[in-house]
Order: sequence, then structure tokens, then C-alpha cells
Amino acid sequence: MMLPADVAPGLPFARGRLYRAGVLTMHGQALIGPARALGIRHVLDLRSMQERDRELSLWGALMGVVSVRAPVDTDVRAPDAAIEALIGRFRCAPDAPSAHALMRTLYRGFADAFLPHLPALFTPLARGEPLLVHCTAGKDRTGFACALVARAMGVPAAQVVLDYLRHGQGAAQGAGGVRLRAGLARHLGVPADDAALAVLSGVDAAYLCDAFAALDTRYGSVDAYLAAGGVGSDTLAACRGSLAP
Repeated sequence: MMLPADVAPGLPFARGRLYRAGVLTMHGQALIGPARALGIRHVLDLRSMQERDRELSLWGALMGVVSVRAPVDTDVRAPDAAIEALIGRFRCAPDAPSAHALMRTLYRGFADAFLPHLPALFTPLARGEPLLVHCTAGKDRTGFACALVARAMGVPAAQVVLDYLRHGQGAAQGAGGVRLRAGLARHLGVPADDAALAVLSGVDAAYLCDAFAALDTRYGSVDAYLAAGGVGSDTLAACRGSLAP
């Protein structure tokens, strides 16, 4: 898990507003106290219901948060024809090119999948109330959510991509990366090779660029997308004030 002192190193945000993490179930009581000290009152859990059922997280109750939001069903089991076709292709040929195609298609669906959940992401920030965003790996759904906040705050796209890569590469390394690759292998149900698992457990600038390209194509701009999801100009202005360093 990552509980950084800053929202994201290198981004021009205030301290103590937005935190990001991977799955919270692998961390015990020892981290509850430090997490409480950060003043986190809202948790946005981006995992699917299947992920939540498999790894129950009690952090919300233990930390005394006031909101834990509904899941964003953006994992590879989402009932999307393009995703299902790519899963079939991957299971027939579980190699790096198939994995890369699957990840890019998954990211292109993020904007639509996140649309109903945008107020849960931006409202606490507009109020200046600390928010923790997490999924399972802390790199894809969480990476897009944090990148979206940064883009909405006017951070240049190139800087947002670099920050996404920095955090995502960290999530894919060490014990967390080993755990992630093992979970992917079990979830996919096929003997994927090491190169394919490296693609699925890693990050790529093309993924995030695809996500925002799809957003721009469908909605026109980040601000128009946020408005479509119920995040208006007043909320954005409040966020910019709250997150200003």
C-alpha cells in the first residue's frame, strides 16, 4: 500500500488531500493508527464485487470513515463484447501482444465505467476532506482516477503520464508485484508466460493515453466529461482551491 505524504510526488497538489493505495486487506492493525492520523474520512474502493467478496476489507469500519463507495466494475470480467473477445484471444494465446491489446481496450472503457462514480471522487476533494482511492493493484483504476483529478486540476498531460508511470511501476515491483502476478495467473485460468504477466501487472503510457483519447472522443474534453458525470464548474473550482499547494 502507498500512503504518501503528498498526493503524488511531482504534482502541484496540497498535502493531505488525496491518497492512493492498492488492496487494503493485506495490511493489518499496525497501519490503522497511522492511517487515522492522516484524517482520511472517505474511501473510494474501485474493486469489483467479485474482488471485494474474495478479499474483504474492514479498513473503512476500522478507520471510522464516513463513506465507502460502490464498486466500479472495470475488471476484465466486465460484460463488454470487446473485452470478452480479447479475453478469448488471450486464453488462446496468452502472450505479451494479446495482454497488451487487452490492457489498452480495458483502459479505453474507463471513462464510461467511471462516469457514475465521479461525484464520489470529486465531492470530498471539493470539501477539503481527505480521500483514499484504491483498487487491487493500485495502478490501473486507481491510476486513471488520480490522473483524472490531475487533468481536471490543469496539470499538463505529459506530467500526469509521468506520475502515472512512477506510481504504477512502484506497484508492480517487490512483494506486491509478485502477489499481483500470482493473482492474475489464477484469475485468468491459463498458463500465461512471464512476458504476458509482466504486461498485465505493469503500466504503459499508451494505456493512459488511450483512456483519455477515448474520453475526448466521446465527451469532447475532461471538463465536459466531468459535467456529464455530475461534477460541475462550482465543484471543480472548489477542488482547485482545495488542492492548490
